[in-house]
Amino acid sequence: MIDAHVHFIPDDFYRHPRKYFRDPEIRDYLCDVGFARIAELHGGRLPTWEEYWDRVLRQPGRRAVVFGLSDHPEGCRLVNEAVWELSRRHPDKVIPFVFLPLSDPREWQRQLRWAREELGIRGAKIYPSMFRLEMCSPEVLSCLGACADARMVVITDCTFLMEAGSTAGPLSGNWLHALVLSGALDEMPRLRLIAAHLGGGAVFLGELLAFWRHFGRPQAAEDSQPFRQVWFDTSPFFSSRTLEAAVRAVGCDRLVFGSDFPFSFGNEGMTALERTRLTPEERLRILHGNMMDLLSGQAGAE
Repeated sequence: MIDAHVHFIPDDFYRHPRKYFRDPEIRDYLCDVGFARIAELHGGRLPTWEEYWDRVLRQPGRRAVVFGLSDHPEGCRLVNEAVWELSRRHPDKVIPFVFLPLSDPREWQRQLRWAREELGIRGAKIYPSMFRLEMCSPEVLSCLGACADARMVVITDCTFLMEAGSTAGPLSGNWLHALVLSGALDEMPRLRLIAAHLGGGAVFLGELLAFWRHFGRPQAAEDSQPFRQVWFDTSPFFSSRTLEAAVRAVGCDRLVFGSDFPFSFGNEGMTALERTRLTPEERLRILHGNMMDLLSGQAGAE
């Protein structure tokens, strides 16, 4: 099993959030809402990286895609170096992804080169709204293009569709459907994009997005697939019915298993997947095979 969505939690992450988050609105939101939600899911506790290691990665055959989290360049460098050191010590368990500071083009370019050219890291994580950017902003599109040219898999946070029009806090706005409808992905044929949280639910909008895209750009082929370059991680949809619906929408070859630690250790997702009516081969694709194909470069736009 490869858990494709794991946040690295440094020892001082909960105690000293100012070290990692300088934007006071984002920091307060994470502390007041994010940390509270995590504690609620774990009986009042805030789970540590050591717990994830003991409960998940110590088990045979378990691996994880791991990335840090910060809203400023110095913090990104700090967590990226920590994740790399972790992967260096445990190369059979930790697959490092570099977290890119989108607000500083020079710095994300430097960290991208460091990760890809010096260390051989095969993926990146972006979180546009953490840097007050829209998914379709020039800054984000430039970063996606650079990652595509570097043959790096990109995981992007995606805002849940149910949060549209609500007061979802400062971290909302990562709309996958806006990126698809913009046509920007068509300009990046090498991009391999993993949309977190089933694309915020956008995984179920394929036919509608195909229609909207063709309606807005009549020159586009009617049979074009809106998610041709997109895969979806399953976190935190721990319902067998939801997972089956996602398979019907895009096929099992477009899904990768994710826990979204520290929100979950992944047990609920594993149980939900086992309860589906998928074949053992389809479950294995979601748990392991699809992510391996992405990392090896075997999966890509048709």
